[in-house]
Amino acid sequence: MPEIDIERCVHDSIKIFCSTPKSSTYREHERLQAKPVFSQIDNDLSVPSILSKLESYPKNEQLGMDPISLDVLKSELCPRISAEDLIELLDKDQSNLRSKPNLSKGKVVVIDVRASDEFLRSALMGSINIPFQTAFSPEGTLNPCAEVTALNSHRGRLIVVVGTKGSNAVNFAEQLVQLGFPRVCTLHKGISVLRQTGLLVVPAAEVRTPT
Repeated sequence: MPEIDIERCVHDSIKIFCSTPKSSTYREHERLQAKPVFSQIDNDLSVPSILSKLESYPKNEQLGMDPISLDVLKSELCPRISAEDLIELLDKDQSNLRSKPNLSKGKVVVIDVRASDEFLRSALMGSINIPFQTAFSPEGTLNPCAEVTALNSHRGRLIVVVGTKGSNAVNFAEQLVQLGFPRVCTLHKGISVLRQTGLLVVPAAEVRTPT
């Protein structure tokens, strides 16, 4: 049998832990634990360095998670993440929420599945609008368009699907997983949770895509 590199296994496990949004594994009665600082883990991935870059997980009632029933968790294929974690993944400082996120340098691609008229009234800067109602063909594939091309070009990045509080975002995310997208989640509480942050803007009419 091939020799197992234990140090590499530990290193890879910690890397996965540090790149996974804490809220995606949220449970109502879990004990409060450390939270990785997403913006600080890329340069030095040694085990001591990563462990030293953990900080206490701040509780934010409005932007954080709240209890989700077990039945709902079982029914959803993709995990949810909090607005708090999304803001951090966008390299935003929560003490300065009104400055705009830079999606081109972030670790995440935001897909907004609301209807185009809703999207044009307010959206997260740099997000890609692919309305759920017209996104998929009867065969389950994505209908070709400029926004879908942009999505496909970022297939390996973390994809956060946002919508209203209905099931469209959840269904869209599950369809992406069926199509082979490896890292997909949905925004807990939907797009409305971001209204208080000042991050929503009136987008330009052209294709919204990170570079």
